[in-house]
Amino acid sequence: MTKTVAAFFLLLFLNGQVFAQKLQYGFKAGPQLSSYTRTTDDKAALRYHFGAFSSWTVAEQVSVQAEALLSAQGINRVSDSDFKMRTLYLNVPLLARYDFTERTSAHAGLQAGFLLRAKLKVEGYDTYDRKEAYKPMDLAFSFGGEYRFNNNIGAGLRFNLGMTSFHREDNEPHQRTVQIFAAYHLR
Repeated sequence: MTKTVAAFFLLLFLNGQVFAQKLQYGFKAGPQLSSYTRTTDDKAALRYHFGAFSSWTVAEQVSVQAEALLSAQGINRVSDSDFKMRTLYLNVPLLARYDFTERTSAHAGLQAGFLLRAKLKVEGYDTYDRKEAYKPMDLAFSFGGEYRFNNNIGAGLRFNLGMTSFHREDNEPHQRTVQIFAAYHLR
C-alpha cells in the first residue's frame, strides 16, 4: 500500500501540467523543530528539511501544491543530553493554497510521511537501528503561510500536526514539526 500511495503522489506531482492552468515549481529548505506529543522527558530537536514543490493554479487565487521533502526529525532526552532519537522521512504534502496578494499566501492540507531511517544515538556508545519500532507511514495535517519577496524568492512558516501514531507499540505519541523555510521559485 505504501508504494501505491507514493506512486499516486509522484504521478500527481509530475503530471501537473496536464491539468493546470498555470504551473509553478521550485525548491525549498530550512530548519525545523521536531517533537513528540504525550512524552514527559523529551524535548524538541532542531533538525532540517529540504526538497521540491510544484503548484497548479486551479482558480484565480487558489492553487494545489504538492511537495517532496526529505525531513530529518526526532527528539532529545531532557534527563540525558547524550540520548537522541533521529528519524528521516520522505514527506509528501498535498496542500490547498490561497493567494491573498501576489506576495502573501496561506496553505493547508495533508502530509504523508514515509519512514526512511530511524536511529537511536547515545553519546559514547553505538548508534542503534530503531526502524522496526516505527510505523512505515505517518499522516499529518499541515498548515502555514509564505511571503514572496520577489518572483523567485520567498520565506514561510509551516506547522505539521501528526494525526496518527508513529510508534508500532504505543498509540499515544504523535509527531509535531514547526518549519521555517526559504523557497526559490523557478517558474
